Amino acid sequence: MSLGVAPEANAAAACYQGELCLYQHANYTGSVFKIRAGQNIPNFGYKTFTNGQPLNDNVSSVRNLTNLVPLLYEHQNYQGFRIAIGSQTSIPDLTNYKPLHEVINFNDKASSVSW
Repeated sequence: MSLGVAPEANAAAACYQGELCLYQHANYTGSVFKIRAGQNIPNFGYKTFTNGQPLNDNVSSVRNLTNLVPLLYEHQNYQGFRIAIGSQTSIPDLTNYKPLHEVINFNDKASSVSW
């Protein structure tokens, strides 16, 4: 008898065109929270991943399969530091996010999103 890891723990949940997918762990693993293009969410505090774990301050990787550029904010109500997720862009690890010439650690910091 062999014990395996649940599929959710090691396989990326599907993310489809027109969705912004926020993943609980790096490399698009763990649970996922999907957002339709253009859907603003001012407070992640009442949202959960598909496994029931809280979304707020728990996002580690991102896939943006939209033609829009959402902004992830450090605090609720679109406050604090923010990062832009380019259209049709994937970021496998928010610990080492490098939008320009500097490395930013935005791992486990997202609390709201606007478009």
